[in-house]
Amino acid sequence: MNGHRFLLDTNAVIYLIGGSVATNTLPDGEYGLSVITEIELLSFPSLTIDEEKAILTFIDSVKRLPLSDAVCTRRHDWTEKKSRAEITGRCNSGHCPAMGGSIAY
Repeated sequence: MNGHRFLLDTNAVIYLIGGSVATNTLPDGEYGLSVITEIELLSFPSLTIDEEKAILTFIDSVKRLPLSDAVCTRRHDWTEKKSRAEITGRCNSGHCPAMGGSIAY
């Protein structure tokens, strides 16, 4: 493992579970998801039993990050940076965490 850590958002997990993105295409590292992503994934109203099992299996395979004051503070900081970046145009979505780029936890 190269020491890189990645926080997966809800859409990334959906693509991985659904097979739209192959896991062998991901960079080496440790992957995690937040409890918010877990809630979002398990809250789809039309979720089948098989889909729920696939989600739970995936969740068991990655690090689960609880909601904490530090996470809330960091999210506030990202939102503030995103707003500033949008106003100044100095942030592109491929590289800036505030605009949906890679975020290491």
